[in-house]
Amino acid sequence: MLRDGHQCQYCSKRLPIRDLNIDHVIPRSRGGGDSWENLVTACRPCNLRKSWRTPDEASMRLIRPPRPPHWSTAAQLLLSSPVAFEEWAPFLKAG
Repeated sequence: MLRDGHQCQYCSKRLPIRDLNIDHVIPRSRGGGDSWENLVTACRPCNLRKSWRTPDEASMRLIRPPRPPHWSTAAQLLLSSPVAFEEWAPFLKAG
């Protein structure tokens, strides 16, 4: 989701994390794996609409092809807000 900027890769809406899913471009049931090139951020309506189909079969176009990120996860976490999720605050301040 960080790589995709919390933006649905089908409809381009930017939504809170709670309203987003990770979608397998090629569904796992059809041999798609858990790789950067096969996983994209999708909003719930788009994920449900696509279902078990490929984007072509569902007549849905990706706004950009999924690729591995060019930044490290650690760097992204350091650059993001100090508390990504309010629920984490007590644990992050514990040290």
